[in-house]
Amino acid sequence: MHFNVSQFTRELSGFAKRYEVDEWIALVDEDRVRVSGTVRFVKTSQGIWVTARIHSAIVSECGRCLDEYTQPVDVRIEEEAVPKRDFVTGTKLLGDQEVDQRLMIDEDYTLELTEATRQYIALELPLQPLCMADCKGLCATCGVNRNREDCTCDQVQRDSRWGALLDMMPAIETIETSKN
Repeated sequence: MHFNVSQFTRELSGFAKRYEVDEWIALVDEDRVRVSGTVRFVKTSQGIWVTARIHSAIVSECGRCLDEYTQPVDVRIEEEAVPKRDFVTGTKLLGDQEVDQRLMIDEDYTLELTEATRQYIALELPLQPLCMADCKGLCATCGVNRNREDCTCDQVQRDSRWGALLDMMPAIETIETSKN
C-alpha cells in the first residue's frame, strides 16, 4: 500500500485527505490476504498523521480441532509518519535506529503502509485461535473431531500417576457392591 504524499509538503498543518483501500498484501510465508478499508492522512508540523481502519479475513487453523476457518480481523492504525529527510533542505532528520521503528516518508514522497498493516494484523490475531467458542476439539484417545461426530472412547479422566492402583478400582467397586 503505497501512497504518494508529495502534495502534503506544500500544504499547511491540518490539511487532510482520505483514501479507500482494497488490496492484496503478503503476510507470513508469502500468503496473501485481501485488506480493505479507509486511510486518512492529516498534515502535522512534523509529518503526516495516519489514521486507518483496515478489515481482512485470515484463514487460520483452530487450536483445538485443527480445522481451517476464517478469522475476521479489524485493525485501527494511529501513527505519525515522518520524512527521512527534510523536504525543503534535504538534511537527514532521523538516525538509522529511529527509521526502523517509525512510519517513514521516503525521498520520493512515498508513504508505505504495507508493513505497518501486516504488523497490526499479526497483533490482532488470537494466540489460541478457535473456530467457535464452544469447540469440542479432538479426542485425546482416538483423535476424532468431536464437533463432527461422537466419540466412543472412555471419557472418564484418570490420573496415570496412580498406575496399578487404578487397575484395582473395578475389583474394589465389586467388593463394595457385594457387601451391600
